[in-house]
Amino acid sequence: MAGHNAWMLTSAALVLLMTAPGLALFYGGLVRKKNVLGVMMQCFFLMGLNSIIWALWGYSLVFGGDPTSKNFNPWIGNGNIVGMQGFERT
Repeated sequence: MAGHNAWMLTSAALVLLMTAPGLALFYGGLVRKKNVLGVMMQCFFLMGLNSIIWALWGYSLVFGGDPTSKNFNPWIGNGNIVGMQGFERT
């Protein structure tokens, strides 16, 4: 199980790092010269916002299901650790 978590974290980090230069330069090339800086700053801002949204809600939707419960859904979590509340694992 530790390998699965490590791969998820590695993949998320790679996607996050790809967003900054990749999308910023791609979308910067699609607009006029005077708008390039604004589009790049929007990409960087949204990268940070997505990180916060993942930490608050996304993690719970991916890993928040209890497999022993009666209403377990294997495809999406149940939101029981939204905002990392009650997140103490030993």
